[in-house]
Order: sequence, then structure tokens, then C-alpha cells
Amino acid sequence: MADPQPRAMPALSKLPVPSVGPEDVLVAEDGTIYCGTGDGWIYRLDPQTGAAKTLVNSGGRVLGLTFLDDATLLVCDAEKGVLALDLATMSLRVLTFEVDGVPLTFCNNSDVAKDGTVYFSNSSTRNGIENSTRETLENIPTGSLFRRLPDGDIETLLSGLHFANGVCLAPDESFVLVAETAAARIMKYHLTGDRAGQSEIFVDQLPGLPDNLSLGSDGLIWVALVVARSKDLQRVQASPLWVRKLVARLPAFLIPSLPPFLRVRAYAADGSCQFDYEGQGDDFRMATGVREKNGKVYLGSLEESAIAVFEHRA
Repeated sequence: MADPQPRAMPALSKLPVPSVGPEDVLVAEDGTIYCGTGDGWIYRLDPQTGAAKTLVNSGGRVLGLTFLDDATLLVCDAEKGVLALDLATMSLRVLTFEVDGVPLTFCNNSDVAKDGTVYFSNSSTRNGIENSTRETLENIPTGSLFRRLPDGDIETLLSGLHFANGVCLAPDESFVLVAETAAARIMKYHLTGDRAGQSEIFVDQLPGLPDNLSLGSDGLIWVALVVARSKDLQRVQASPLWVRKLVARLPAFLIPSLPPFLRVRAYAADGSCQFDYEGQGDDFRMATGVREKNGKVYLGSLEESAIAVFEHRA
């Protein structure tokens, strides 16, 4: 089935955030919005007034957010690992900062099953978040997808991923998805049935590099595409390793700047694209997080100081 034609993204409203880089966005049942920024602060935003309340600082770089349970926020911190924030006491505890004795270099995103099992990604064993562009250009697959069981044991589900990023469970939890940002694709790992333990490509050749994934209230899997998948990037990634390493270490002013870009997609569980929203990217760019909640779509970004919102109509 062919992908649908991109829709023009509806007008965006913005909810200001006190700091820069709300990479992910999380929306509670009552509409309360949570996000974390580049300086480690986690915020709670009132959906009616937009007022932001400062909660706690992780001491690192907050990326993916989800709920561990009704009273606990699960935080993927690129530098500190997988954290749990008690929303009543505002106390943070570390769930894991290493796997098999190896520290998590670039903890990125997660999702939580109904039984409390946590699925989370580590983008790279070579580069931290400060070198995410280098990780994409070098395209050396060292990312992983892990599973943390309720008893605390951790299992490796997939390794050798090209910049492992967003994580999302299927509506029925029969599989889990992980975005491979540098490969412009999303991988599927079967959790139940005859193919349990096997993996395959869920969607490939995306028009942009996928970042965070999330399951919407509409039952669709939403994907934030952070930058366009350009021909220049594809040429670099197809080059010999020494060329990729050379380009990745060029001074920033010698690396072509990224054009404005804003795009999100929504997929059914069978991998068919249902919606494709494309914006100009001049008013809000680099969408890294996306959440659909009751007909509204919320966007996070590494570069903005706001959460963007638009109305989604099927």
C-alpha cells in the first residue's frame, strides 16, 4: 500500500517552556503535560493556562518520558540512565545506569508494559548525546534495545542498531518497536506468538530520520521525523568508514546546515502509514517528540523553548 500524500500541518499553538530543548513530551489523562530540557530540568505544564511548574533536575540531559505507573514518571536521561520520579515526593531514583557492568553511554527512550516491564534504548556505545551528529554521520551500529523486568533483571533484545532511539509497544503488546535514526527505519521485535524473539523491519526508507515513537489515544503509532533524509547524508553514510569518520570530525561551519523541517507520521500496527503531516519548519523545527491525545498532537524539539500543539482530524 502506498503512503498517503503529506497533509499540510495545521496551525501550531505553542506552550512556552522555561528552558531550551524539551526533547520529548508526555500528556497525562487529565491533559497535564510533562517535558524535560537540555539543562536537566523536568517541567509540568498546565494545559489550560500554559503555566510551567519546575519539578526536579536530573543532573544530566533529559530525553524520553513515559509513565512507569500512575504516580511515577519514567525518565531516560542520556547521561544518568533510566530514572524514576515519584510525582508525590519529587524524589528521583536510578533504575539502571548500566547493563552487564557497562554504563549506558546514551540512554534515550522507553515504553512500559502493563506488567511494569520497561523497554528502553541506548543509542550508542561510542558517542554520547553531545556527539549525536557524529553518531549519525559515522553510522557505526552500536545501539541496543533492552528489556528491564519487574524484578530488575535486564535482557538485551537487539544490538547492532544504527542510533537506537524511540521505543513503542504495540497496542496489544505483541511487539515492540525501536527507531533506528541513522538508518531512517523502524525495527520490530516480536514479543509473543510463533515469532517471539525474532525481529524484522517495521517501516523502511522514511523521508526523515525517526526520533521518538509513541502510541496515541487513537491506537496509532506516531513517529517524529527530526530532519530530512537528504541525498548528502546518504552519500556520506555510504562512503568508506575513513571518509565517514573524517566528515564527522569536520568543524561545524564546514558541515552543511540543515534546512527547516517539520514532519510527523502515524502508523497502524500492520505498518501502513495512516497520516503524514508536513510543516514548513520555519516556525517550529526539529520535532523529536510526538504525542497524540484525544485529537491533539503535541510536539517536542531539541532546539525550541516550547511545546507545539496542533489539531488532528482523521
